[in-house]
Amino acid sequence: MKNSIALYIFISLICFSNCKQKTETTETIPSNSDLSSTAKINELIQKSPYADSLYYKRAIIHYDEGNIDSVYADLNRAIFLNKNKKEYYFFLADTYLENAQSKESKAVMEKAMAIFPDDIATQLKNVRLNLILKEFPLATIGLNKIFLQDPQNAEAFYLAGHTSYETGDTASAINAYQKAVDINPEFKEAWIQLGDVMSERKNKLSIRYYDNALRLDSNDVETMHNKAYAYQMLNQENEAFELYKKICTRFSDYEPAFYNIGIIYANKDSIAKAIEHFTISIGMSPMEASSYYQRGLCYEKQKKRVEAKADFSKATALEPEWKEAKEALQRINK
Repeated sequence: MKNSIALYIFISLICFSNCKQKTETTETIPSNSDLSSTAKINELIQKSPYADSLYYKRAIIHYDEGNIDSVYADLNRAIFLNKNKKEYYFFLADTYLENAQSKESKAVMEKAMAIFPDDIATQLKNVRLNLILKEFPLATIGLNKIFLQDPQNAEAFYLAGHTSYETGDTASAINAYQKAVDINPEFKEAWIQLGDVMSERKNKLSIRYYDNALRLDSNDVETMHNKAYAYQMLNQENEAFELYKKICTRFSDYEPAFYNIGIIYANKDSIAKAIEHFTISIGMSPMEASSYYQRGLCYEKQKKRVEAKADFSKATALEPEWKEAKEALQRINK
């Protein structure tokens, strides 16, 4: 079965506050200024070269256009002009991290921590970076400082849950996530994480936790999918099947649901339907080896050796060390 549970912690951390906030500047910019393009902002910079927010705004446009070196240049210029805007540091640290420059990201956050040592938002962001870099002792130190300032900080408990989970203390992780939602019942990500951990434990509470998250966002397809996967973990295949069908109807481009409904069809010996769904899955994610492997198994059951061999060959080409796929290919070649 294919699921997104294992990726959720990393994704929720890697997206750590990569939002571009409104900001003020040390130099006044007319309120009716057109900031919709780099050309317009360039004109304003010519008139107001020390307006830090203009470089920040231009960095946002450069980011959206994929001009990463220009993002770095503009954000560093904005920080040089006004070192007291934490969002400048956050955006720069995020961009470095997204582009596999963790050392530079860490250096930026160290500067931010030096300038805003008691700011909880800065501390939380630094803890998230610690977790991404698997610096768990540093994350714990940072969280302890936050709890001294704000003992009821829901996001800090959420991150404490991540720290415990990643270091193998699942019970403490559950307690921390539970504390986060006790403090803030609208904390969707914490409900999702509770659902994920309970799903791994094959605990029926996972369904309730996912429902709480979906109450807050009924269009969250990944949470719907994780709920369906939890049903599979609980051996409730009928419930899983119906939810996967609903996902396939509402979100026709969400590949994991087609893959997992293919698994259920295969388990029910509805081989033709399984092949149909694995084929859709392959069309959406042609570099995913597991879909070829599963479709190959279905072809093998139908005694279609040519088709099975082609799929097993593709699976092993994509993942040369996958033992089951190699064994399947050897088997079909006999």
